[in-house]
Amino acid sequence: MTDANLPHRLSPRREHPENRREERQTRISRRPDGLRQEEEQELQAALVRAKVETAKALTAEDFAGAMTALAALRVPVDRFFDKVTVNTDDKTLRENRLKLLSQIVETAHQVADFFKG
Repeated sequence: MTDANLPHRLSPRREHPENRREERQTRISRRPDGLRQEEEQELQAALVRAKVETAKALTAEDFAGAMTALAALRVPVDRFFDKVTVNTDDKTLRENRLKLLSQIVETAHQVADFFKG
């Protein structure tokens, strides 16, 4: 099956509209209420660290190190989902939480494209 014949969800990353960098808004509000809970703030800090560590590892072609950097997100991601309600009634807060989740995908895509079939 050629790329052109793949179902949309299995299309190469470059063609998937949700994965176009220019179409994604992943910045979290700088308002004080942008991330309210400790678990949100912890995940944001862990994502910043993971992005930096992953980039350094990939530059050095240390793929195991890149995966280790991603693996460090497990605890903050678990805590986030245990304690945070993403679909809150507060629209700004909900959008910020969804943007935070999109940063997990963005960080993982530094290492591998998990959407390729």
